[in-house]
Parts: sequence; structure tokens; C-alpha cells
Amino acid sequence: MDPFRTEGEGPGPLLDRVLEDALAGLEGRWARPPLPALDSWRLLGSSGGMGLEGEVRRLAELRLANPGLGEDEAARLMRRPTGVFIRAAEVTTRLHSGDVVIRIDDTPASPESLDRARQGTREVRLEVDAAGSVRRVRWP
Repeated sequence: MDPFRTEGEGPGPLLDRVLEDALAGLEGRWARPPLPALDSWRLLGSSGGMGLEGEVRRLAELRLANPGLGEDEAARLMRRPTGVFIRAAEVTTRLHSGDVVIRIDDTPASPESLDRARQGTREVRLEVDAAGSVRRVRWP
């Protein structure tokens, strides 16, 4: 018996009907608009080392956490606070290129927690550092 057969007897037509019924039942739940896109990098805090050795270690960790990050850009990002650096964002996200998301609902921000908040159904509060000034944003 060929399970991939779409005509005649066998499980193929039955599976097609089951799939169509399941998708029809989910139709109304998928009416949510697509989520705005973000492109971000992880910014790391101090790794505990002081002086030149600590700075070199933090630079290496920053570049390891963000493949494709160049040396010049990594050196600039080391001066920013720990959090999620927004490289690019659609206008509808209320975040702008160059922002650093520091906290999400009073917990330290990570790219994973920002993505969970973006896909979630409830509104969250972000603390965002924009060129040295911190602002609060309700999101999404």
C-alpha cells in the first residue's frame, strides 16, 4: 500500500481530508498580522577582567557571540551598555537602529527574550538606551 497515493483506496485521500479539516479549524486563529522584523546583536557585560586583558577578553567574547561582527564595530559596541543592540528594525516596532534594549519587564534583555516578547500576545515594557538617554517603550 502506497501512503503517498492521492487517488483510490488507501490512507492518502483520508490523510488529505484530515489535514484539510484541521487547517479549516485553525483558519481564524491565524488571522494575526505578521510580526515586524528585527536584526540585532548581543552585547555582553564585563567578564570580570580589569585593564587591557579584560578589554581584550570582552572583545573576543563579543565577537564570538556575534558572528560577522567586525573589529571596528565591536570596539564601538563595547562602549554601549549590556543588552541587545538593534542593528535594523521596521518602523512599526517602536525601536530604532542603534538602540540598545537593556531590560524587558525588569529583567536583563537577551536576543532570545526579545524574540519571545516579539512573538508573545501580551504587551511588555522595554528599557531602551538611545545614544545615552534611557526611555521606556511598550512593545509590541
